[in-house]
Amino acid sequence: MCGATPRPITENTAPRTLEECFDRYAEHIQLLREEDAQFTPKHHLLWHLLLGMRDLGSAATYACWMDKALSKTLKASCRQTSQATFESTVLLRMRDLLQARVRKRRL
Repeated sequence: MCGATPRPITENTAPRTLEECFDRYAEHIQLLREEDAQFTPKHHLLWHLLLGMRDLGSAATYACWMDKALSKTLKASCRQTSQATFESTVLLRMRDLLQARVRKRRL
């Protein structure tokens, strides 16, 4: 976040790093307001990530951004799935879809 290399925040860097991140967030929000742009749930998520930086360090070290890209794949694996066999069926379909995705990238 904030263009820095992901690392846990220590007592020496926390105030400066946190201040910079909150300043940039405030600038971003101000630009959105000036353009009368829509706020999305991701803006709220970012706020919570910033609040957690003091205890957890940079979100880049623990956040799972790749999961978002898998939403479409997960949705495809859930289509037309019986409730009785949902868990095992979805896990098997996800495996197949992910393997097909890897093969497609290699070509």
